[in-house]
Amino acid sequence: MSRMPFRVAIVVLVALTLFFAWDLSQRVVTNLRLTQMERQLESDVANARATRTALEEKKKEVQSPAYAESEMRGYGWVREGETLVVTLKTPATLPIVSHASPTPTPTPAKSAWQDLFDWLFGP
Repeated sequence: MSRMPFRVAIVVLVALTLFFAWDLSQRVVTNLRLTQMERQLESDVANARATRTALEEKKKEVQSPAYAESEMRGYGWVREGETLVVTLKTPATLPIVSHASPTPTPTPAKSAWQDLFDWLFGP
């Protein structure tokens, strides 16, 4: 009996085993990537929901008349018929300046280099 059909069967069996092992590994890697992407997207959705809730609360706050009144007062606006009073801070007292004539500052002595320059090129 020849061994050729047996060897062919072994080669086909090994090839099929390698193919199925490779296919299984690709499916596992794809499944892991999809799981990670799903977690990331769930996190993004949770963040978007939290942001939406915060924005809805801010919208309710901004639409209230009390908020409009506080912002109006913050900018120094008044309603018709009201009088705006702005208080000013008084400046600190200024130091007293004497009217005596200032003493002149003495002129510095000429350096040897300046004397040389003046001798070569004139004053």
